[in-house]
Amino acid sequence: MGRKLMVMSVVILGIFLVLSSTALASSGKKWNDHDAPWDFFFNDTMHDGHHEFKAVGQLNDNGYPEKANGFMYISYDEDGNAIHGTDRVGWQVHGIFGNATYNGESAEYLWTVNAEAVPKPQGYVHWHPLDGRAGKVIGDDYPGYFLKHTAVESFYFLPQSRWVSPGIDYDIHNDFNTSL
Repeated sequence: MGRKLMVMSVVILGIFLVLSSTALASSGKKWNDHDAPWDFFFNDTMHDGHHEFKAVGQLNDNGYPEKANGFMYISYDEDGNAIHGTDRVGWQVHGIFGNATYNGESAEYLWTVNAEAVPKPQGYVHWHPLDGRAGKVIGDDYPGYFLKHTAVESFYFLPQSRWVSPGIDYDIHNDFNTSL
């Protein structure tokens, strides 16, 4: 009888933990309109309009933070599809500083980076420049961040016409290739 009670208690506790963690993930951090400490900007109206970041760690030799942590927010349209927004966290985002060469809008990959510069942990599949893409010159190097997006819940993301599941999102914006 004691063993059955213990197993039943563990099962109930497990269910409670799963439900409470799901509730926390779905409620997530609320949009703070870039209030401190979420005041690190990419200086890009498209990116800064649905992301909040804070600088993490030391400044590098160029005066930029080595890392940036934050969130990519979503809202839901009238059909229940997720879109860029500010209602709830869709992804937790971690960024590591790096440089990339601009290839142009018509290139298969917008950016080229040195393979050795790509962060070793898995999931850093997006590179985003500071100051956006406007005015960039093909063949020039620019500072920015390798970004890893980790989805906090499941949703259909309309801007990319795809289903997103919780965990590291390898399909968020694969926009760089590596040089030899």
